[in-house]
Order: sequence, then structure tokens, then C-alpha cells
Amino acid sequence: MKKKLFVIALAVGLLAANFTVISTASALSVDKCDEMFAQALSEFMADEGYGSQTIAADKQIVYDMGLEELGVLYTFTAGGEDGYAVVVDSTEGCTLSECFFGAENPYSGVEGTKVYAGPMIYLGYEDGEYTLGGEALSDEEVADIADTAYAASGSFTTSSETVYYTYRSYDGYALASRPPRYIEVGLESACAPIAGGNIIGYYDRYCTNLIPDFTPGVSVGNGLYMYLSQSDEVDAMIFDLYDDMGTTSIGTTYDQFISGMQTYCSRAGYTFSYSDCMSGGSLNYSYVKSEIDAGRPVALFVSQYTVSTVSLKDGYDSITNLHGTGNHVMAGFGYYDITYTLSSGGTRNSRYIEVSTGLGRQTNGYFNIDRDTTINDACSINIY
Repeated sequence: MKKKLFVIALAVGLLAANFTVISTASALSVDKCDEMFAQALSEFMADEGYGSQTIAADKQIVYDMGLEELGVLYTFTAGGEDGYAVVVDSTEGCTLSECFFGAENPYSGVEGTKVYAGPMIYLGYEDGEYTLGGEALSDEEVADIADTAYAASGSFTTSSETVYYTYRSYDGYALASRPPRYIEVGLESACAPIAGGNIIGYYDRYCTNLIPDFTPGVSVGNGLYMYLSQSDEVDAMIFDLYDDMGTTSIGTTYDQFISGMQTYCSRAGYTFSYSDCMSGGSLNYSYVKSEIDAGRPVALFVSQYTVSTVSLKDGYDSITNLHGTGNHVMAGFGYYDITYTLSSGGTRNSRYIEVSTGLGRQTNGYFNIDRDTTINDACSINIY
């Protein structure tokens, strides 16, 4: 029997009269959380054969233990049952953390700010004190919970600028006309497996079955190669990397990234090697360029970053910037080193690495290594 779709009607407004909105610089996207919630409920209702119906849901913002906006709690009625769901918003995108039918709002008796530390950990925060189940938590208990708690992964801002010039020169090279641009797959804090997945996707062109039963891209003439969109095989590979790296809701360390990539490649029958691209605590841009020239992409571990889109014009360039904060990992597949002789006098050098960001909100762009940037680690990667 063909199952019918249903409509989600989201009621705007907060459930608790004592709910306090804290002003933050969070990157929380309520619209994207709504989409994730609607998709998850739609799939469940279709699978259970409920048919066509309208579902009403109320929503409220929940916070991490740093009191930054983390996600949305939805309370709903579906199929004759009350329920609730929590969607968290991270740098990688929105993820359904939990969903229960036949259950009431878990924050109905929680005073103060509603803090979501993780699945089935519903805290309150008021007057400088965290509570759980109505009982005050000790500093030691708070520290224990914080060790594994969900956290808002940073904030995003945007800007734009115009560079007027009398002369422009640049040095650039890209490993593909369109490199892999894989993004989130519903895993928490998965930017490192996604960055590694983009690099593995790149090497699958040369290493058959590095991703099992998968064709990574197509040749488009004149020696150019275009990588195809994400697929089920890619998602499965990223899930494997997530496990191989030992990634948790806190994220992935540099050492875990290296170890996980080695494990994955060895299992597939290939050798993994890497080379440090840092020098004296800073990125060695000249070395990154030489590694990319040699056909080796790079992994970039950052805690603040600017990813730009550069539109080349005659006499001026238009640049839009996405500024991000929070620990993140990106894959680099090219470089773009521009030197301007400015119309106002003087010169300007803009040094970029072409990246696949792993972000759903902007999948690719040029990482400006000099602007509002903190690079903690970087390495080039070879798989053979």
C-alpha cells in the first residue's frame, strides 16, 4: 500500500512561561532544526503507516553548558500520542539527538534556563547553579557532565568587500575542477571524519575500491576531472571513519585523525602517509603549495577561520566572507595566491587554500590563511 505524506505545523512560541532567552552569538539555525525535525517525523510516520495527517508541535530553544544556544526541543502530538524530540545544531549541521513517543516535555519541572547536556540529560540553570531532577549539582558533578556534554560548536558571521586594483597577479593550482564536497551525515561533531572522507574520496580516483563499489567522478575533457555528489557509499565510508577515529560528541584530536585514516586505508589494502605542514607554530604556506603541486591534498585543523568566495572583475574583485569560530577540520585541494597593486596605492597579498569545508551552509570556498584565522595543525596526505 502506498503511504501518504503528512504536514507538520510548527507553532511558534515558547512552552514555559519562565523561559529566559539569553542573547548569544550562537550559530543556531532554527529553520534548519525545523527541517530536520519535520523530515525525521515524516519518515517515521510513513514507515509506521499512519497516513495523511497534520501534526502540531511547539518548540523552545535549549542551551549548552556554556549557556549558548544549542538546539530546539519540540513537543508534539502524532498518531494519537504525545512526544518530544531534540534537534541540536552544530558546525556540521543539524542532528536529531533523540525522539520519544508517549512521553511528556522533559523540562516541564525544570526551573530557569533549559540546558541540554546530551541524550536524556535535562538540566536547569538558575542563579549560578545547575540542577538535575530538581536537585542542585555539585561542582564535581557539573564537571563530570561537562566532560561529555554537547556544546554549541561556534558562531558564524558574514562580510563582503571590494578590492580595487590597477594590477593583479596570481599563482594558483587545483587538484580537480570540482573536488569532493562531502558534508554532514547525521553524526555528532563529525568534521574530522568528513574532512578525511573528502580526502579519501579524492584518492578513490587512483586507488580502486578505497571506497567500496563507488565511482568518485568523471573526466570532463582537457585533463579535467569532476568529483560526483555524495552517495550512500560515501556516507558509509564517513561512518567507518567516525568509528576508526574514535570520534565522540566532543570531536576528534589530530592524533585520532591520523590513526583513523591509517586504520581505514590499511583495511582497504592501501598505505597512508602524512607530512607536517606547520613550521614554528604557523602554517608553512609554501610547503602546502608544493604538496598540492605534487598531487597531495591537505587537512587543516582550525579554531577560527574565514572562507571566501572571490569574484574576479576588471579593475576590482568582489569578495564575500564566511567567518567561523569553534574547532573545525577542512580538506584543502588547491591554492590561490593573489597579489594586488591597489588603486589607493600600495599592495595587498591574499593567500588562500581551496577547501571543501564539510559545512552544509557553504560546502566550498577559499580559506584565507591570514584573516581572522587560528590554524592549530595541518598535514598533507598521501594514499597509495
